[in-house]
Amino acid sequence: MPDAIALIVNPTAGRGRAATAAAEAAEHLRAAGLDVRAHATAGRGDGERLARDAGDVRAIVAVGGDGTFNEVLNGVGGRDVPLGLIPVGTANVLARELGLPLDVRRACAVIAAGHSRTVDVGLCNGRRFILMAGVGFDAAVVQELTRSRKGNIRLLSYAAPILRTLATYDAPPLRVEADGHILATDARLVILSNARTYALGLHISPQARMDDGLLDVCVYRRHGALALLRYTAQAARSADPAGADIVRCSALDVAIHSHAAVPYQLDGDLAGRLPARLRVVPLGAMVLCPPAAMETERWRRPAGALTIRPMRL
Repeated sequence: MPDAIALIVNPTAGRGRAATAAAEAAEHLRAAGLDVRAHATAGRGDGERLARDAGDVRAIVAVGGDGTFNEVLNGVGGRDVPLGLIPVGTANVLARELGLPLDVRRACAVIAAGHSRTVDVGLCNGRRFILMAGVGFDAAVVQELTRSRKGNIRLLSYAAPILRTLATYDAPPLRVEADGHILATDARLVILSNARTYALGLHISPQARMDDGLLDVCVYRRHGALALLRYTAQAARSADPAGADIVRCSALDVAIHSHAAVPYQLDGDLAGRLPARLRVVPLGAMVLCPPAAMETERWRRPAGALTIRPMRL
């Protein structure tokens, strides 16, 4: 195996901290005896291209946030190469899910050690995601943030887009089918999870596992500020979503349609508009993570958990 590591660096990530983090990471990895090839992105899509052209390397490592990792994931495609992450993004959802250190030096130690875990990957209209896909309100917030964005993103950057979306988004009804069964024809928000963590410490699907060969589907049938507040409160408590207006299941294949051009997001970035066909690619990617993360209960779906299967309404 070659000892070269490709660093794909998003210099704007972490309010501009990624460039400094990449330089520090290169020092640590070279001290560990690795050949480091650093490549900086200049705009959207560059991470995907750079990962695709990385050549024969021991691993490809994203230096940035979840969006940077998503581009690397899509650039690698189905190639058999481990993916690493030095997390310097806004939310660092994937790092928290995998138990990755947020400290650059310790994150480099994980990369140098080379322990990898094979995890499932989601596929939406041909594009890969590793954490989640969202259709409806959350994607509309991301769309509004993308439209109004000026400079680097921080958590506070979402406040105004959330308020504007609450005031203007009309939540068109969504038709959701899972494994050939109709889940809902009046859904307003759909979250498909490959991981437990959503963002901001919220857990939309606490029982989700990244290596069980399934996507956890949560369909919300109400809209408006009060309904969204209740849904958010459940996720903040890490409670299983429950209520007559919520439909849950695990599935291999999901189709979502609407009469309107409803947006969807993948791993926190705006990715397109409906219709959408989503499926799971079992064990479709290798990720570098601490050995302890491979044994933790987060990787095991408890017996009998999430037993609601797709059903006809």
